Amino acid sequence: ERRLATARSALVVTDDLALLQEAGLYEYRHPLADAVAYKGELDRLKDRYKTLTRNGRAVTGVTEWTVNGSAAEGRRMVRDFSKLMLRAYNAEADAAVRGMRPHRLDSHIDRLAKSRATIARLGKTMRIQVTDEYHRLRVRELELTADHLAKVDEERERRREERARQREEERLERDIARERARI
Repeated sequence: ERRLATARSALVVTDDLALLQEAGLYEYRHPLADAVAYKGELDRLKDRYKTLTRNGRAVTGVTEWTVNGSAAEGRRMVRDFSKLMLRAYNAEADAAVRGMRPHRLDSHIDRLAKSRATIARLGKTMRIQVTDEYHRLRVRELELTADHLAKVDEERERRREERARQREEERLERDIARERARI
C-alpha cells in the first residue's frame, strides 16, 4: 500500500506539471536565450558522448576475464557484451529523446536510470556498467531536449500572438481610413 501511495503522489506531481505546462508555465532546467542556443548546446553534448563512446569510456567492464583459458577471448567477450549493453542503453535514451514531452521529463529520466540499473544487474558477472559520466550526459540531453521543445513552443506562441496583434492593428488602420474617407 505504501508503494501505491508513493505512485499516486508521483502521478499527482506529473499531472500538476502537465497542467502547469498547458497553462504556459514551464520551468527550464537549463535556461538559454532561444531555441537555436538549445540546438547548439545539444549538438555539443552529442559530440561529447560520442567521444566517450569512441574512447571506450561510455561503458566499463572487467578486463581480466578469460574464456577457455584465453585472456584475448575473454576481453573480446567483455567488449562485445559491453557494446550490446551500450546499444540497449542508447536505444532507451534515443527513444526517450524522440518521444520527449517537456512535462514527461522526470519519467523519461527515471526510465533511463532504470535501464542503466538493469544493465548493471545483467552485466554484474563481468562488471559491465554504463559510466556515471556517460549517464549524466544522456540525462542532460533529455533535459536540454525538453527545454528546447518548450522554448520552440514558447517562440511559436509568441509569433502567433504577434501576428494576431498585427492583424488587429491593420484592421484598426483600415477602420480609421474608412472613417476618414467618410468624413
